[in-house]
Amino acid sequence: MEKLFDFGAQADNGPKKPRNYENKCRDYVGKKVPSNLIDVWTVKDENRSGLPDCRYFSREENPCQKALWVEYKYMDDLPANETTMVRPSWNSDLQLRTLRSFARAGDLCRVVIFFGDASDVRNVRVVVLRTAKEWEFGITKKEAYTRSMTITAYIEWLTKNFTGD
Repeated sequence: MEKLFDFGAQADNGPKKPRNYENKCRDYVGKKVPSNLIDVWTVKDENRSGLPDCRYFSREENPCQKALWVEYKYMDDLPANETTMVRPSWNSDLQLRTLRSFARAGDLCRVVIFFGDASDVRNVRVVVLRTAKEWEFGITKKEAYTRSMTITAYIEWLTKNFTGD
């Protein structure tokens, strides 16, 4: 058996985990949404991996206001080809099934894709997928870029959606 020597070097524990930009972007949105107007429930339950990431609802009593369930996804960038489909990558079929069942029950549901360099979250762009068909099959890169907005504009959209301002 070969003798091993310890020279005080640290063991390599494998590749470093990439930064979780999806969580970074989601948390940024949660902090910027006006909490006096909108209640944000961020789902952090390891046992229910099928629930969407966040639930937004108006703090004011409004019988017409529905809650909004949002599943957040992150991509480094959009594909190069204009006709390539941009579609979310699902961690499990349960995520997609749960979102669909909430939508069938009458809740508002969206899938939001963050893309771009998230080292500075303010540079990230956002595209909102509105229907179950878009959640499953995606939209073209051209359509995604046309519909995309800055993260600040997305926060304004969320605020307007619940306050009517």
